[in-house]
Amino acid sequence: MKMRNLAIALTLWAMLAAGAFASNYDMRLGGLTSRMPARIGVVSRSLDMSQIPVGVSSTTQLLTIPAGATVLDVQLKVDVAPTTATTFDVGDSADADGYLDGVSNATAATVFNSFHACSLRAVKTLIFGDIAVAASQSAAAWGTDTETDVGGVVKGYVVPLAGYVKAITAYTDDACTSGTLDADATINGTVTGLQANLDSVTNTTKDTTSQGFGLDPVAAGDIIGVKVTTSSTWAPTSGNGVVVAVDVVQDDLTTTAYAYGKYYSAANYIVLKAVGACTTGKLTVSAVYLNP
Repeated sequence: MKMRNLAIALTLWAMLAAGAFASNYDMRLGGLTSRMPARIGVVSRSLDMSQIPVGVSSTTQLLTIPAGATVLDVQLKVDVAPTTATTFDVGDSADADGYLDGVSNATAATVFNSFHACSLRAVKTLIFGDIAVAASQSAAAWGTDTETDVGGVVKGYVVPLAGYVKAITAYTDDACTSGTLDADATINGTVTGLQANLDSVTNTTKDTTSQGFGLDPVAAGDIIGVKVTTSSTWAPTSGNGVVVAVDVVQDDLTTTAYAYGKYYSAANYIVLKAVGACTTGKLTVSAVYLNP
């Protein structure tokens, strides 16, 4: 039954893409006419942010899901890219990012499906460290042994599954008293731009930076590492071990929350949450579900 639901949803999306139901689709009503199979429902709404701007962490209830329905797939399409992009979560009243987590509206014609996004739910935390952090390090590759100088000789982890780099964290028990430390996540030795920073003013013991869905993708067999740069005034340099953790989200269908659909015993809604403010651009959110 689960695989049948998947097949129905995928077939429906293909038919929509081919224009099979174009003459019967009404964005204002958010549904299809009786030409659709009786148990299949599709709802869709567009949000034009030049007309209805969204604020930081604002939520918009876009789609209504009837009681007894099983949602098979949720899709977000970027119709028009904004002047300044942000990221969005798509979920419901119980799980704000259950379908899509941190997807970006930076590029027009980009389509995100919960079939794919929800499959990327296995988070692997990779640990690197240095037991005594010296000043004036320049893009030094740290290893995986946190009890040795610059983490020992093993400088990275080979990832067995495709995915993307999600976050990086730097932490120390001994607060920074001067200077700075910049830790960069790397893929196959190349800096990604995802960086955590320690300093003597704001982030004296810890800092975390995360990013949206699909940025800095990795393939099976890629090597994840870190490179660390410290200023000449970095202190303390004795007894000041620092640990850097890199979170990689990997494609593992066995951990998918809604891979085969989510059942709603009571009426609910699909909600769009904006992580940042956005006043331009347009996107469309659609859902395929089985009627009760």
